[in-house]
Amino acid sequence: MGRLAFDSRFESGNLMLAYESLECPFEYRLLMQNDTNTRGYNQWFYFSVENMRAGENYTLRLVNFVTVTLIEARKRSIRCSPKGCGPSCSR
Repeated sequence: MGRLAFDSRFESGNLMLAYESLECPFEYRLLMQNDTNTRGYNQWFYFSVENMRAGENYTLRLVNFVTVTLIEARKRSIRCSPKGCGPSCSR
């Protein structure tokens, strides 16, 4: 299995760190840079991902988003594949 390659070295890219989960295969944890001129808030994300394989599901967890709306959204993870994204199944 090849690792995914994340990049945000382009205008408005804000991915600070991405690492593969040790507990779950095909799961990656992502930390975003804080928005400019805030006290640690994040309202958006923008990055690219390469090396995804067709037919595989991936879970990308944004671990440093803490707004009320996103706390509710984090109760379900989103699985992404080259075909599209959607809610994940329970493990």
